[in-house]
Amino acid sequence: MIITLFSIAPALLRQASYGTMKMGFYQSFKRLLSPHHCKEGSLPTNVVAGVLSGVISSSVANPTDVLKVRMQAANAIQPRLWTAFHTVYKEEGFRGLYRGVGPTAQRAAVLVGVLMPTYDLTKKLILNYQVMSDHIGTHVCASFVGGLLATVATNPIDVVKTRMMNQRLAMDGRTLVHCDHIYKHSMNCALTVSNISL
Repeated sequence: MIITLFSIAPALLRQASYGTMKMGFYQSFKRLLSPHHCKEGSLPTNVVAGVLSGVISSSVANPTDVLKVRMQAANAIQPRLWTAFHTVYKEEGFRGLYRGVGPTAQRAAVLVGVLMPTYDLTKKLILNYQVMSDHIGTHVCASFVGGLLATVATNPIDVVKTRMMNQRLAMDGRTLVHCDHIYKHSMNCALTVSNISL
């Protein structure tokens, strides 16, 4: 348990790649999709910018997410990050590194599509109604509201994503680790998990 708690390297790698791309793509898409006279963009524009940035950044960073999930779920001393990457690639091929990319992209679309526009809207409302001036407290409040709504919206998708990423299949289709069920796609996983939960 202690080993898992301190396996922060894969989480840092994932957040450094995905988080950086997510923020950069969001701002770029927001500017690209907004009319030239509009600096902030409308709520629908910001939602589309969030969805696009979430899907693209999470898809590119998916191998880091697979490593994070696998290394955090392991009950043994963690290999080095590069060793874990090499093992997944050697045993499962390129597909192993992109296992769960569908639900990961779906989650990111919902997460960023809710988080970033909610942050922008909350901040705008706080400033327009002069609840606070534009300082760190405004950003903390807007971040809290955006984070809360994004967490509620993405929790069911997180369950599906984690289950799909944690199943291990060799390149020839053999199961490398015992799994109760091999999920074919996100909907299959969601339906199976909901039946188990009932």
